[in-house]
Amino acid sequence: IVAHQIGASSGETDPASRERERLRQKVEFVAKNWRLILGGDKSGSMSQTFEGEAKWLLQRRVAYLFLSSLNNVSEKFRQAAHRMDKPLDIQSEMLSFRGSNELDLDKPLSPRFTATDKVKLWKSLTNQGRGNGDVALLNELNKQIDAEEKSLTQEQQEEILRTAIIFSDGEPDDPVGVRNMVEQIGKKHTTVVGIGITETAAKVPVIFNTPFSRGDLIRTEADAIPVTARHI
Repeated sequence: IVAHQIGASSGETDPASRERERLRQKVEFVAKNWRLILGGDKSGSMSQTFEGEAKWLLQRRVAYLFLSSLNNVSEKFRQAAHRMDKPLDIQSEMLSFRGSNELDLDKPLSPRFTATDKVKLWKSLTNQGRGNGDVALLNELNKQIDAEEKSLTQEQQEEILRTAIIFSDGEPDDPVGVRNMVEQIGKKHTTVVGIGITETAAKVPVIFNTPFSRGDLIRTEADAIPVTARHI
């Protein structure tokens, strides 16, 4: 009655005389699967030093840190799976280039980072090549995502999130090709982050700054986790 009187007094042609129930539907995305994909740079220029250390050494330690930390989180999720309605499946992979078309699978896609994986990764990331295979690496990553999505239903595709962290010393042979590829990947439920290794890689944030990707720099090992966590 009060609402009706207030409405009529204010000149409403159809004043409210009762409360009207309203239902607002909100669709919330809930991921069931998360993929962390690391892309490594093993070009010859990674042997250059910054503040007395070769860049490939920094990349190797940072990659090891990422994968070890994620494995610890994944293990905790597995232990708590019986108490979770929709436990998050976490998997990681690392792929790197050491030439224009030479790619190495440093760590296969899996939910664990085993002792065998650690040894393989450590050794693989010491092998330096000569050419820059940034575009070849991104193209292979794009093919992997396409192949995975073709094997899934639309609903399953919607439940997967990916984070692709691409390391670079900032000297790709084809910056335009890199931008085109990261845009393609970024449209597929994938957060693409280009990480320049040391200040000599100042071009990386520029190259990776697209509507579907972003870039940043790490100067030391201590920068790696906070910088990447911000983007994730």
